[in-house]
Amino acid sequence: MLPAIAWCRAGTADVSAAPRPFFVLLPGLDGSGHLFAPFMEAWRALSHRTENGCVVVSLPRDRHIPYAELPAHVLAGLPAAARKGPVVVLGESCCGPLALRLAAQCELDVRAVVMVASFARYPRNMLRLLASLSPLSWLLRLPLPSGLLRHYCFGDAAGASLLQQLREAVAANVPRVMAQRLRDALRIDVRPELEKITVPVLYLRPEDDRLVPASALAPLRAGLRDLQIVTLAGPHFILQTRPRECARVIDDLFRRLPRTQ
Repeated sequence: MLPAIAWCRAGTADVSAAPRPFFVLLPGLDGSGHLFAPFMEAWRALSHRTENGCVVVSLPRDRHIPYAELPAHVLAGLPAAARKGPVVVLGESCCGPLALRLAAQCELDVRAVVMVASFARYPRNMLRLLASLSPLSWLLRLPLPSGLLRHYCFGDAAGASLLQQLREAVAANVPRVMAQRLRDALRIDVRPELEKITVPVLYLRPEDDRLVPASALAPLRAGLRDLQIVTLAGPHFILQTRPRECARVIDDLFRRLPRTQ
């Protein structure tokens, strides 16, 4: 069974005086967080990352959690220091709305949100309809074709190793759980909650995203007070294909946040 939480800390520096926020990462559709590995390697390579902790909160592979209950799942999975102290929350793809909801609900001391190839409401109605009508549980039992993964997820130049990692992450989930998670992600709508968010929101937009169209940005532009959009050349899985570039952009956000006492 995959662990509910993977915890990592780079270094052992004393953070009692003025710590930077904990970095809370919420994974995409596979829910495991294992696909964060290339990004985490780049993140740890930044020399001053000895100052703050990083926690990846994963989703159960064999149990469906309704989207409305996911904030409580995240809170329960955080270390005590992260629950009490400031945090920056990253939501990848279908977990972007969850990151926004955490910032809007104010149960955590969220200082900033990072959205990666994500949305407040998925804009393609046809895909939402197809997902509701398709036998997703059955389809997710089939091997994911390399051509499909390259076209929609990783780009044409993606190597076999990256494709296999995604296949394994998807296969680790019970198909019916994965199917319900996908349907929930396509239905969720946090647009009414955007006005409650006062912290900075950084949006990493892959230029060649074939899963989340640029139109997903419109509600964010209209509803958020402090939105920064950074466009990077690359596919939907931008953290996996451009990890160092993503780490540098997010690091700049951390540097701009005020220190806490």
